[in-house]
Amino acid sequence: IHSCKGVMMTKSFSNNEKEFIRSSLIEHGKDLFTKYGLKRTGITELTKAAGISQGSFYVFFNSKEELYFEILEMEEEKLADTLRDLFNSEKLTKTSFRKFLSEYFILVHGNPFIENLIKHKEYELVMRKLPDDKKNKHLQNESIFLKSMITPLMEDESLKMVKPEILSGLFHALFLLQLHKKEIGTAIFPEIMELIIDLLTEGLVMK
Repeated sequence: IHSCKGVMMTKSFSNNEKEFIRSSLIEHGKDLFTKYGLKRTGITELTKAAGISQGSFYVFFNSKEELYFEILEMEEEKLADTLRDLFNSEKLTKTSFRKFLSEYFILVHGNPFIENLIKHKEYELVMRKLPDDKKNKHLQNESIFLKSMITPLMEDESLKMVKPEILSGLFHALFLLQLHKKEIGTAIFPEIMELIIDLLTEGLVMK
């Protein structure tokens, strides 16, 4: 950072440098957020790991919450791709639907970053601090993903009649439930989720 007449000026970077530094912040941010959580990870730790000044951080992100959110979206996209492949790989039956919901539960809890988000209730914290445009875009992307999953379901005669928005809400509720695992009871939560999956399967799929 350079000083000019008392004003702090951030070093400019070439496009290649920007790309490298942004990737480095994402990589190290994922490691630090997973290990320590959002609240215990500061700009100092992030910039030290990426090898840049604290002032330079704001060339790439407006806040650590925005960095966290970008990493979250990347992890969610990986999860979505896996679920989409799994969902489209088998004919809809009670067995395949139950398998899909179970795999969804396993995938979420097998991702250290998302598991940490659930453990420390950081989803609500990040969403509160995000600018409205980023928040709205995220919700829109979620809606597009859910729609891509639901549309084939609505055309399958094995699925009982249900409004698309209700089905979308059910999928979203499964994720939100996991944000409150501690309040529900950590020890009994897997059994509760298994029961919910069974109830949803029996209630939605005819055969």
